[in-house]
Formats: sequence, structure tokens, C-alpha cells
Amino acid sequence: MNAKPWKTWAARSAVATLVVGLMGCATVQVHRIGTDSSTEAAFELEGASKSQLDVEARRLCPNGYHVMRQSQQYQRLDNDDIFYVRWWNRASALVSGPTTQKAQLTVVCKVVPPTP
Repeated sequence: MNAKPWKTWAARSAVATLVVGLMGCATVQVHRIGTDSSTEAAFELEGASKSQLDVEARRLCPNGYHVMRQSQQYQRLDNDDIFYVRWWNRASALVSGPTTQKAQLTVVCKVVPPTP
């Protein structure tokens, strides 16, 4: 018995959405920057959202960190109210990288004082 055309289309759409979602894993770029002290580590992080950068900063600085500079930008697209346009923009952003969102964070890791 043949499957109904709408079921086949729905299954193909679900698989395509899953593949696009898996391809677009968000990345965080980390750049180590120099400081005057040899015991401090400082990093400049770039990614799609500030929450992503906070998670990476906590991983890089297990003793905590000081935020020196941070910024986040989000641009709303012109046709963001139309469902199909919103879906296409999200799907294409997963494949080609975030073009409408950008976040930056510069941190200096806290140094644990030596115990006497």
C-alpha cells in the first residue's frame, strides 16, 4: 500500500530540518590576548549569543572571571512576521552561520592567591 503524498512530504521535511539543524552547531571563537601579568589569562570570545559566551568563559576560567567588555547585537529582518520567511531565515542561519546575531565578550580570569 502506498503512503499518502502528504505523509511522504512531511517525513522528508522533518529529515531535512533535522539535517540542517545538526549541520549548524553554533561555534564560539576564542582568542587569547596578552596582559601585563604572566599569571593572568585573558580571552576575547565571539559567538552568536551572550549565553554561549558565558558558558565558554566559565569553562576557560574555572576560578571565575572579570568582564572587561561585552556587546550583543540582534537585527530584526524586514519580513520577520511571515512564518515561512522566519522558518527559512532560521534554517539558512544554521547552515551559513549567524548573520543576524553577534556577541562579543572580553574576560580576564581570576587568579587564586597562593596559600601560605
